[in-house]
Amino acid sequence: MNSEEGSAPRVPKGAVVAATTSALIGAVAAHYPILAIPVAVAKDFADPVVEQMLDRIGMLRQGRAQTAIRAAASEANISVSRLTSIIEESPELLTLMAQVVQAAAETPLDEKIVALGRSLGRGVSDQAAVDAEFVKVRGLSAIETFEVKLLEILGTGEPGRVTEEAAEGEQRDNLPGWKRQDIIAQHPGFEKVLDALISRLTAQGMVYDRSYQTFGGGGERWALTPFGEECLSLLAVVPAPDRTPQGED
Repeated sequence: MNSEEGSAPRVPKGAVVAATTSALIGAVAAHYPILAIPVAVAKDFADPVVEQMLDRIGMLRQGRAQTAIRAAASEANISVSRLTSIIEESPELLTLMAQVVQAAAETPLDEKIVALGRSLGRGVSDQAAVDAEFVKVRGLSAIETFEVKLLEILGTGEPGRVTEEAAEGEQRDNLPGWKRQDIIAQHPGFEKVLDALISRLTAQGMVYDRSYQTFGGGGERWALTPFGEECLSLLAVVPAPDRTPQGED
């Protein structure tokens, strides 16, 4: 090593990754200005406290977007720089990334941020599946903490429902699916908002009512669809973003 090489400052890998993701997020923000809204709004205020708060909001949104990109690289098992170079060459992936970045910036739910990134990573890994990943990203974008919690409850298997016996000795109420009281027993906070949660998840194709499969009625019985199961798997715990490969491929 010569003296010039020895004296040259070294740039930390984390700084390179941050610069790469920030540049790509900046390009996306040019088409999706919502990422830059706090900065723009801050200019309209003279109060420095308000400006500082809005700047912090902007930084928070940028941080969430970067977390999603790192999760995408981890899912695709490539470096962030390689991920961005692949995305830049595909209009479809650029559009998918724009949706992921925007949705990630708007949510406080860490699991959702990572799930959005994982979906992008799968699209990068298999570009023939990009259309399917668009559907997943749209579905994930529409749900937040309570809907995710409900997905988790429905995904635990059939409820441990207490059954009764008829006069003939036959069991009652042992039909599949989650009834309203089963769900509320698991999470009492759902009592006043369960209809809205079910409606949102049904609209996204993540849950369905299994009662139509039974005779004699008995009320709604909710279960995950295969799409709901897939979205729940994306929301599962994954390695932290700082474990993402950062070297060049």
